[in-house]
Amino acid sequence: MSGEATVWWAELDDFAPDSFADVLCADERRRAASFRFPRDRARFVAARGLLRTLLADHLGTDPKRIEFAYGERGKPRLAADEMDLRFNLSHSAGFVALAFCEGREVGVDIEAVREDLITAGIARRYLFAEAAMEIERRVGAERTEEFFRAWVRQEAYAKGHGAGLELIGQSLESEGWTMLDLDLIDGYAAALAVEGGGGLDGGEQLVADPARVGHAGGERLQVLDVRAVGTAEPVR
Repeated sequence: MSGEATVWWAELDDFAPDSFADVLCADERRRAASFRFPRDRARFVAARGLLRTLLADHLGTDPKRIEFAYGERGKPRLAADEMDLRFNLSHSAGFVALAFCEGREVGVDIEAVREDLITAGIARRYLFAEAAMEIERRVGAERTEEFFRAWVRQEAYAKGHGAGLELIGQSLESEGWTMLDLDLIDGYAAALAVEGGGGLDGGEQLVADPARVGHAGGERLQVLDVRAVGTAEPVR
């Protein structure tokens, strides 16, 4: 898996509320119980359960045995992992994306595209100048789509670094990182950031081959195997 990232995504509402309840740790169950609305609680349980299930598949262990540690900004990592497996999770409006990469930091972000969002002011305030200018050159639906493409790239980049909002607005031209726009679901924007070096550096093109696969007790997810091939300009 080294030199390759894998992205899984799924609709959280496809999973029964109790599908993963038995694999969560006590802290996750407490966090689930803190949600006011049953739908939000069920989505949290499904997202964490899928994360545990997929990590357990990579590691060859029981999902209940997965233990997490957290960085200074809250980015989760495996408490003990001889494979050096890195991962990240993002969810929006009922969909979740989960990214995995061995030996390289990874960040993923997915956002539901909101046609009613006034994007220009947000872009000027939070995104770096070149991205904001590109957004303002567009009109109508194209402007909204360009805004969300830029936003998820920034979020994925920040999450890959294990950082918070302080990296929102910085240029993505960071040595050693590669950005990939993900076309996962109609009506959503998504992006992947992978730490560079070796086969994944800023000058190589990432090609994603989607396929549907069965997983987690017969429930359906989708998966991308992302490989570095050929040469092309990185996503800006």
